[in-house]
Amino acid sequence: MKTPAGTPNWALQYDAQIMEVATDYNVGYVNFDMLADEMGLNYKAHSPDEGRHLNTVGAEIFTNYLGQVLKTSCSTLTDHKWDVHYTDVWNKKVSRYEYDKAVGMVEYATELEKIRKD
Repeated sequence: MKTPAGTPNWALQYDAQIMEVATDYNVGYVNFDMLADEMGLNYKAHSPDEGRHLNTVGAEIFTNYLGQVLKTSCSTLTDHKWDVHYTDVWNKKVSRYEYDKAVGMVEYATELEKIRKD
């Protein structure tokens, strides 16, 4: 899997090589860069550094898309959402994420306003 990044540091020849190895080992490979438009990613709005990384909104867009890919292509995945062995850790992670997201969204709103002015 190649995660989305809107920078020119990834050459298509890398994809060809990875596809060859994936085919040899009978495993899947997806370059999500090629699906950025389909996902609704806009690197100007969804990246703090011109596409090298995704901001919170971009990461959520990608994560939701990846989740749908996994649901449709991996029928053997088990949903642990309500599994008591995972809920405590999960809830702590969600609380931390929501806090970080709230802080990050203030920065995102400022950056988005700059983009709109351009």
